[in-house]
Amino acid sequence: MKKVLKQTISLSFNFYKLPAIKAIKNGLINIIPILLVGAVALTLNSFPIERYQSFLSSFLNGFFKSFLSLLYEVTFGLLSIHICLSISFNYATNKAPTAKYTAALLSIACFIVLTG
Repeated sequence: MKKVLKQTISLSFNFYKLPAIKAIKNGLINIIPILLVGAVALTLNSFPIERYQSFLSSFLNGFFKSFLSLLYEVTFGLLSIHICLSISFNYATNKAPTAKYTAALLSIACFIVLTG
């Protein structure tokens, strides 16, 4: 049993050392602040109290409500682009640090071409 456990742990450590796995992990960690901003904006925008919703609609002619909606759209609406950019940037940082911006730009271009 201990031998199987040691082999499993060794295999998982070797899997963790792969550059692609490190890039995915670091890329997903890097988008946590973006997700938090979107989550706070969504929570503030859709808080289920009628007086609060009427205040949002009337405060500065609804500017604050539209601003919160914009924050939500920019964070969660463009989440796939954020993930693509972050993972490619981290992968290029590990493999070729001088070409990290080029790799990020190319990954966004490929993403746009593939998704339309």
